[in-house]
Amino acid sequence: MTDDDKTTRAKAIGYLSSVLGYLDPKTLSRQQGFNPSFVQIPLIWHSWVNLICSKVMVIVQFLCDRLEDETGLKETSQGLFALQKSSRFGKEEATLVSSAYRTPITLRSGEFVQ
Repeated sequence: MTDDDKTTRAKAIGYLSSVLGYLDPKTLSRQQGFNPSFVQIPLIWHSWVNLICSKVMVIVQFLCDRLEDETGLKETSQGLFALQKSSRFGKEEATLVSSAYRTPITLRSGEFVQ
């Protein structure tokens, strides 16, 4: 997700966003954490889901930081959108995301995106 190759970065962020989007918001409750019996997901995704359950703020911060990279903006936005549906997404996370979207982005061409 931080690889020098922009295609690799976009694919990795897209994969994370797919996992986030696949999860039912009830799967990620603040009180219970991840309940693998509640939803059937591929075994390979279990480690991602456990990380998401315990570290929503860390993932939100990471994705907000990725907004500064013009590569994978669509995938990054999809991940943030998917996370906001989770019951673990609270006021602090919402404030961080809204601030990140208000910050101008400087593209490699030198243009600013508001």
